[in-house]
Amino acid sequence: MSKGTTLAALTGFIGLLALPPIASGAAVSRACWLRDAVAPTPTIIYAMCEQGRLYTTADAGATWTSGETGAEVSLRAWLLWIQRTV
Repeated sequence: MSKGTTLAALTGFIGLLALPPIASGAAVSRACWLRDAVAPTPTIIYAMCEQGRLYTTADAGATWTSGETGAEVSLRAWLLWIQRTV
C-alpha cells in the first residue's frame, strides 16, 4: 500500500469517528452499531449500521448524510462493487 493510499484510508477512518457526534446532534430514533465501511476514493466513504442505516460522505468526512437501506434483517457486512471503465 502506498503512503498516499494509507493516508487516504486514515483520513477516511478519522472521518468515521465523527459519526457519533453527528448522530447525537439529531433526534435519533434508534441505535447505530457501525458494522462496515468502505472508501472507494480518498473522499467518498460509505458506512453501514447493523440496523440498516447508511451514512455517506463525499468530502472525506467533513459532512455526512444518512438514509435507510430498507433491510429487514441485521446487517453485518456488505460488498461494494465499482466497475471502472478505461
